[in-house]
Amino acid sequence: MVPTLGVEVIERYPHPGQGFTQGLVVEGDLVWESTGLYGQSTLRCYRLGDAVLQWVGALGDELFGEGICRIGCSLWQLTWKEHLALRWCPRTRTLQQTVALDRHGWGACRMGGVLVTTDGTDELVVRNAHALCPVRTLRATAAACGSDPIGRLNDLTYARGRLWTNLFRTPSNAQDLWIGPGRVPRGTRRAYLPE
Repeated sequence: MVPTLGVEVIERYPHPGQGFTQGLVVEGDLVWESTGLYGQSTLRCYRLGDAVLQWVGALGDELFGEGICRIGCSLWQLTWKEHLALRWCPRTRTLQQTVALDRHGWGACRMGGVLVTTDGTDELVVRNAHALCPVRTLRATAAACGSDPIGRLNDLTYARGRLWTNLFRTPSNAQDLWIGPGRVPRGTRRAYLPE
């Protein structure tokens, strides 16, 4: 069984507008939000605490918006089943590029100079930050080498040398995936490089 971590709510902020939130990037007091559902997916921007959206970019009706990630001068937005990623320019708030992906898009985060994505399985895909080409695949398994995979990896966050995820349709808030050499800290799971 995968251990879970609790959370403590320290402050609440209003959420402007309606939307099926799929990804968030917070930069100071500026929030970028990806929303999903076919015919309703957007990329939106607002100030933390504001009740009004500053900007909304609608996706085509055939796209289901998913995770987002800011890396360099680009904001990448994944789509769910369409095998596409959208590269937005946050400064001009324009769509710059659409890139084909090799799998579904769920969660995304920046880890150093690369982008890491999930697709709802037990695999994390490390991608080139400019073209989103796969560089390597990591498999999340229980701490004992070679034991059961941890599936349903969903949204991602990378902070203080740790990759955090939630597991889709489980009551858990976050899982700590240790990526790196050395001893696995107690209560974490490790993502192993494939042979």
